[in-house]
Amino acid sequence: MLIKKICFCLLLLQAKIILSQDQQNLEFNNEYFYFNFQSAYYPPHELGTNGSGFSQSFKHPNFQNIDPSLKIPVNYWGGIKLISYLGYYKNFKALNNPNSIFFKNNGIDIDLNIGLSPVIVSFKSTVSFTPISFLNLYASNELGIGWQAFGFKGVGVHIENGKYSNAVEFYSEITAGGRFQFDLNAIFQGEWTHIITVIGNDFTYLINPHAKKDQLWKYKADDGKNINGILIKPYALLAYKMPIPLNTIGILYEGKTQIGKERNISSWKNKGWGSDIFYHNISIVANFEIIKPLTLGLQFKLSTNPTYTSNTAGLADISKRIATGNSYFYYDSIGMSITYKY
Repeated sequence: MLIKKICFCLLLLQAKIILSQDQQNLEFNNEYFYFNFQSAYYPPHELGTNGSGFSQSFKHPNFQNIDPSLKIPVNYWGGIKLISYLGYYKNFKALNNPNSIFFKNNGIDIDLNIGLSPVIVSFKSTVSFTPISFLNLYASNELGIGWQAFGFKGVGVHIENGKYSNAVEFYSEITAGGRFQFDLNAIFQGEWTHIITVIGNDFTYLINPHAKKDQLWKYKADDGKNINGILIKPYALLAYKMPIPLNTIGILYEGKTQIGKERNISSWKNKGWGSDIFYHNISIVANFEIIKPLTLGLQFKLSTNPTYTSNTAGLADISKRIATGNSYFYYDSIGMSITYKY
């Protein structure tokens, strides 16, 4: 499960983009380069084997009747994620009217970045359009390569019994989505009236060309429950922005589930591993402005995972697990994101 939620780093970056867009009425920067470093710690937990709706951290899971050679390796310390991005941002004004609350700072944004972690390198391009202040539409494409290093697999197809290919593999992630965004400050002026609400949804087409039809594969060193196909990812943010170094605090929700025919390849109703499970993440996020071009983001994250039967929960081969239809919450990670713009 180490680096299971490396896509959480994209979620932090997305939240930072949302918040920065809502701050544009205070300061609007048309063009800049940026460096972003992200790290997170993932504590070990019981993996839903305690029969409860909450899986406690730093307790060993209770795996039953599983051959040691087929079992998930015991993780005593949890995991750490590290990834860095070097990027370029540019805004082109369009439908812009600085005297209108609906068209102030409207335009087209372009974001390009290169990401590097110990097991992944990626290139991502994003184009977004704000036709009216409360609506943002966007599309992105990410291409990447993953390899095996330090005992972890960045990208790799599942072969059998929890083992993954040793080859260097490619992946592609195409996303289209939109969000409604509103800042109470647009109605009630003042430094302390920035209550920000964001509701949005992504459609993501995730593909590994090395994977066969319905074959599971690892994506950015996660737990390997990925299938070539389309994901739907709703999200929502409620945040409060303040004129102090701790300039933003908020609650962030993210969901994820497979759609299309891939959703039914191993559904829990058919005693499968749960290709139709809907995952939920709830995070407390905070943003500090250390100095003008340097910001620090923090995130404390809770997540859900499907509960498996007691005699299959510890199997390293996900395709052989049997989901019960229930799920449990657990402490997912504590993360930070440092961004420097220049």
